[in-house]
Amino acid sequence: MYRKSRCPGAVFTIELDSHSGRKSCSFLADTGAEVNVIKEKCTRGLPVRKTLAKIIGINDKPLICQWECKVTLDNIDHIFLVVPDHFPLDEDGIAGRPFLEKEDAIIYFKERKIVFREKYPKITSVAPDLKVLKINYSTQRSELLKESTRIDHILNKNEKIEIWNIIDEFQDVYHSPGDSLPYTNLIEHKIETSDEIPVNTKQYRYPPAQHNVIQEQVSEMRDEKIIQESESPYNSPL
Repeated sequence: MYRKSRCPGAVFTIELDSHSGRKSCSFLADTGAEVNVIKEKCTRGLPVRKTLAKIIGINDKPLICQWECKVTLDNIDHIFLVVPDHFPLDEDGIAGRPFLEKEDAIIYFKERKIVFREKYPKITSVAPDLKVLKINYSTQRSELLKESTRIDHILNKNEKIEIWNIIDEFQDVYHSPGDSLPYTNLIEHKIETSDEIPVNTKQYRYPPAQHNVIQEQVSEMRDEKIIQESESPYNSPL
């Protein structure tokens, strides 16, 4: 495998030799990226292995990567997280800080160029706008979720392992002690009434001893953004 400079800007090309033949893939040099990224189409015929990583900073939602690919250049191994082909990037991947450090890259911002080790050609022009990637492994959160998950009374050892794997993979959707439970506006629901007259029922008369407890619970849910104040004419206590 070898590389050559071909694309303008902060983009360079790597020639990859795989079982399916040689292919040219373009990579964006990004000193702010904490990981290397490669699109799935470039990994065909290359060694890949299972992993679990989360990329934050590209979209509003984190991107879960389940595969990583090893790219070897002159006996130096580089690990790239595999992302879908529709990943929002014009190039085939991102050469982040791990790649640039291993390749002893020297960046001259004033001259807008990147110089790799002497046996490699110079790759000029660093883009002024750098994208930032962040990888986040939440081992502590995973352990907290496992401690609060009570499954010993219904599952055998193999089934518990499957549950732990699901928790590790989708831990961001589970509620952990201390997490807030905000409301969502993703779905709207309407109940059409025949006369369209708002239903308004008087509040129950609570004993004084319960009034303070109710106020505390309402305030707590409001602080955690589970509920919000409303000016709706409807009022029907449950």
